[in-house]
Amino acid sequence: MGDLKCKIQKIVNLPIEKQDDALNNLLLQYTPEECKHAFSDIVEDAGKEVAKIKRQAVKEQLSAISEIVSFSYIAKKYFNKSKSWFSQRINKNEVNGQPCDFTDKEIDVLNHALQDIAKKIAACTIS
Repeated sequence: MGDLKCKIQKIVNLPIEKQDDALNNLLLQYTPEECKHAFSDIVEDAGKEVAKIKRQAVKEQLSAISEIVSFSYIAKKYFNKSKSWFSQRINKNEVNGQPCDFTDKEIDVLNHALQDIAKKIAACTIS
């Protein structure tokens, strides 16, 4: 199956006008089920790679506000967790042999927290 995935990935890198013939030739060499599994694996791998790239960007995106906003406050108020828990996920530290990361739901909570804090700051005026 790995050989088929490699062949498909090479076809994807061909110029568009050559892809149809190459795919048709490939489909003659493998069963539809084998092709289906290989394409499915490729799509799954691509999704994982996109998610990984998005997660790597979390630390970079937060670096712009790291001196302005208290991550300890965000951890406690919005996640009911410690600052170290939050930092482990930002830095992708290993805990119990596994790298930490934010789940999709936690990313949603983090985005809500940042928007909520922004609203609070925007509403604050000194008279």
